Amino acid sequence: MDFLITQLREYTLKQERERGGGYKKTSYWPSECTGCNRVIYWRWKGEKSTNPVDVIGLQIMSIGNKVEQQLVDDWTKMGIVIPPPTGSFQHRVEIEREGIKITGKIDAIIKQKLKTGELIEVPVEVKSFYGDFQERLINQLQPNEGYLKQLAIYMDALDKNIGILYMVNRGNGHQFQFILTRKAGIFRLKGINYENEILKSDKPIIQFNINDTYKYFSEINKDVVANKVPKAIFQYKYPVTEKMLKSQYSTALTNARMGRAVIGDWQCKYCSYKDKCLKHEKCDHGYSKEEQEKIMELTKGYTTAQWRK
Repeated sequence: MDFLITQLREYTLKQERERGGGYKKTSYWPSECTGCNRVIYWRWKGEKSTNPVDVIGLQIMSIGNKVEQQLVDDWTKMGIVIPPPTGSFQHRVEIEREGIKITGKIDAIIKQKLKTGELIEVPVEVKSFYGDFQERLINQLQPNEGYLKQLAIYMDALDKNIGILYMVNRGNGHQFQFILTRKAGIFRLKGINYENEILKSDKPIIQFNINDTYKYFSEINKDVVANKVPKAIFQYKYPVTEKMLKSQYSTALTNARMGRAVIGDWQCKYCSYKDKCLKHEKCDHGYSKEEQEKIMELTKGYTTAQWRK
């Protein structure tokens, strides 16, 4: 008898192979709003990823998608979801900004009643996450800004001044609702948790103008048209300096000293084009012998309070 876990693994990989075949990019996606410009460029050029998501990552994403869909299903049963067009799974948006075509699919559009009694349509973006670190940020009114900008694009496309980012921790079930509002072109947010407690933060409230994102897409498109690989906005590893090292948590320093991980932007760690990008930059994986020696020298006594001064 075959193990069920093995059968599922093989099925997951087969589905991914079939999904990824023959796709041609024809527009920019709201989910790319804070993504790496170089990754977006290579997608446009149809370049094959050098670091595809492994089977565990695929199954984690599948679980997240199912959690998100369950919320939409529940709202549908509550009678507050506006059904997408017949034959469609989600509401699709298509707009042009800065001469750039942007298309996407909204998780849900719901009916909400204001205190005035007015019934309005509100676009909702649903995201699942995992871990205490993310939850601490969310409790501080600091959700992923990319999620908010993705929602803002949908709000702009539908000409709505209110949108909802709904987040759920798939590890403990904690849920959070962020209200994103638009006024004079500026988007701002406020949020509550599952116990209806208003979230507060000692940090500045996130606010932005979505036109900056449209300009970002426009700049990438210039490189696409010119067939010019853009300079990446993220770094696989930061230059080894005393100032950089002292800005890191002790865990990151320990991993760097032990050669277990480099210190850089997290986007590069999980990038599906990481090997291709490093080759383009003529950069090796991990630290060189010289970099490792410099790290060891500059972090002597890093576990003491004196070293941080």
